[in-house]
Amino acid sequence: MYSAQATPGVPSARVLASRHTALVSSLTRAESRAIVDGLRRTGRLRTVRAVLRPHGVTWFWRSRAPLWIQLVLAELDGRLFRDGNAVAVYERPQGGGSRGSTWLHRLDRQWDLVWLVLPAVALFAVAIALAVAAGPGWSPTLLAALVLVVLAPTWWCVVMTAGIARMVGELVRRRPVATAVSQLRAHNPTVVLLHAPTAQAATTLVSQVVGDADGTVVILIGGVTAAEPERDGSDGLRVEPLSGAHPVLVARRPADPPPGAPSGPGRFRGRDTAVILGGSTAVLAVVAWFVAESERATCGTNCADAVTSYGDALYWMGNRLFGGDPENLGVSSLFSRLIAVLVTVYGLYVLVAIVGAVVRQRIDDDLRSAADVVAAYEKGRGAGTEGYPPSEPHAHGLLDVGDGQHVYWETCGSPHGAPAVVLHGGPGSGAGQFWTRLLDPAAYRIILLDQRGCGRSIPDVADPTVSLETNTTPHLVADLERLRTHLAVERWLVLGASWGSTLALAYAQRHPRSVSAMVLFSVCGTTRDEVEWITRGMRRYLPAEWERFRDAAPPADRDGDLASAYARMLASPDPDVRELAAREWCAWEERHVAAVTAARPDPRFTDPAVRMRFARLVTHYWSNAAWLEDDELVRGARSLAGIPAVLVHGRADISSPPEFAHRLHRAWPGSELVLINGAGHGANADLIRVVVAATHRFRSHSSPTSL
Repeated sequence: MYSAQATPGVPSARVLASRHTALVSSLTRAESRAIVDGLRRTGRLRTVRAVLRPHGVTWFWRSRAPLWIQLVLAELDGRLFRDGNAVAVYERPQGGGSRGSTWLHRLDRQWDLVWLVLPAVALFAVAIALAVAAGPGWSPTLLAALVLVVLAPTWWCVVMTAGIARMVGELVRRRPVATAVSQLRAHNPTVVLLHAPTAQAATTLVSQVVGDADGTVVILIGGVTAAEPERDGSDGLRVEPLSGAHPVLVARRPADPPPGAPSGPGRFRGRDTAVILGGSTAVLAVVAWFVAESERATCGTNCADAVTSYGDALYWMGNRLFGGDPENLGVSSLFSRLIAVLVTVYGLYVLVAIVGAVVRQRIDDDLRSAADVVAAYEKGRGAGTEGYPPSEPHAHGLLDVGDGQHVYWETCGSPHGAPAVVLHGGPGSGAGQFWTRLLDPAAYRIILLDQRGCGRSIPDVADPTVSLETNTTPHLVADLERLRTHLAVERWLVLGASWGSTLALAYAQRHPRSVSAMVLFSVCGTTRDEVEWITRGMRRYLPAEWERFRDAAPPADRDGDLASAYARMLASPDPDVRELAAREWCAWEERHVAAVTAARPDPRFTDPAVRMRFARLVTHYWSNAAWLEDDELVRGARSLAGIPAVLVHGRADISSPPEFAHRLHRAWPGSELVLINGAGHGANADLIRVVVAATHRFRSHSSPTSL
């Protein structure tokens, strides 16, 4: 994941053999400092500090003690594992107990409060010292003491105000991913630091943690400084992403239960607030009449300034709810004064009840956010590495999109589910049953279409006489909008891969209001640089195979744009030239996709019609840079802010290196990028699992409401 660096000065651990206790030899401050220095050299210290030392009352301080104290506490509690230069620290669930220095644990838990109190105490102490030194009479020293006395409570008030403002802000601006992770961390053994130079060393440490925790462990990606653990350990340990959006890995053995995430209790409804406020209004309306009558009986004939009318009594009681009396009306009867006290107390009670209910609602939401992501994880596991079982279509048709083109479409899954449209790759691959495996058929109305000229759409560009003039990216974008209107869909989730991700981005940037969420994998932008990389740059990895690909082109075209050269060959009147171009283009496609991940050859390419269709469309789009301006999709990504999206890409994808996906993610506010170790450009088990988890997460973002 990141380049690993050794941690000098840290001796190997002497692990005491015990299933539930793994204590290392006494960790000195110098050793803990050496570990921190090693973390600093990885360039990940800031991220690790955010995981182990989150912010406290305000953004001025961290909520826990410095890292070296964290390491000492972990060693004392038996939560620190070392194997040479590799270090792992995990936290037990809340209430998991601790050992070692009590005062050190208290200092750790109250670190931010200590720094909240210390400055004020120090200011008071200095003020007292200055006042004593000043002696009797006025002097500059006494003035300085008075200034410090004023500064001490001012400091306290400013910091507390900032803390309250932050807490209110966090309450209003809920962050589902952060809250879900915090709940998972609170209820599960969690690896918060994993600093290992190799994947094997990381796996060894995680295996020890799983053994000590005696069950499933979650690993925070933010705490991983170098290598991630291997996905499949030699001792049956399985490490896999929790979802496509949450920066968490799950380490478990086959018999271990899933991560724990208790659901919240009942949901607080708005009608509860209405009952409280409505009941309070009714009570005040009745009691106000008694107050007016009591005041009239008490004041006798001198009632000029008394609360004797019903309106004055109601106004006075409304102000007493907050302890005020702005008109200074006052009351004189004992009954009214008792009511004044009770109303003020009741006002405080109502305020606390409403705030408490809102806080309970937020806590319940936080608990549910963790429970939902665990349920999605388990359902993704149930779907298997191939996704869900395939869905059969319940409706299909040919949509006339103009220009003599008819686009084939079909819908699968639930007719009343959240709409999701699938954009296949190529261009020219066509949509198949594989795509329905990526979406829950019980939750989604899955919409498949064969883009112009391919699959079951007509006319078929496998026929060399069919023109490609009206087969461009703007045409495909317009086709999608026509299909959305035709199927009476208001907004839909867009799922696309490879070329489908390019089309998805072009569509979403032109019609953002039609898109509820996006899941893109094997992400590419079909830029001229990407086309140049696949047709020429990859000769560095596959020199012999590339020479065969290049040499199939005419000699005059071999040093130029190979995509355009092949497009001209595929338009040749000679059928042998067309067949040679289609065969060699598809052979090159198979070679570079399988170069790293050993993907299986595509059996469809044994069909000459499939080869011709695919090669004609790909070279047509590539030689025209998909009719997109240079880097247009990255520049336009900011217009997608507010559309939730998960981008999934293989680290071993040499056909479309992760660079474009990374730049897109950086330019797209709110997008999430997941890089899968060992995955290439084709479908990988871990990649599919993340995609399935992402579509499961977004099932509530797509409204099934029709136009």
